[in-house]
Amino acid sequence: MRKIREVLRLKFDAGLSVRKIATSLRISSRSAGNYLHRFNACGLTWPTALSDAELEHCLFPPAPTVPINRTASAFFDTSNWLLNLSHFFQSG
Repeated sequence: MRKIREVLRLKFDAGLSVRKIATSLRISSRSAGNYLHRFNACGLTWPTALSDAELEHCLFPPAPTVPINRTASAFFDTSNWLLNLSHFFQSG
């Protein structure tokens, strides 16, 4: 489980540095700094009324889905591997 809320509490309530937060929570300084950077980028303020799940979703939104190109998916379909291979050897 991520320690996002604890990082935020130690930074904004206790005024600790990123390095001291990382040491006290036994996480890397990069992780602590990353949480704080993402929090600021979201435009949130401390204290926040968000639940842990909502806070995590805001800081780590799901990756966007990319529609699959049907032509590309048909080309990489292994059931037609011989047909696909013949495209490489066509001239012109």
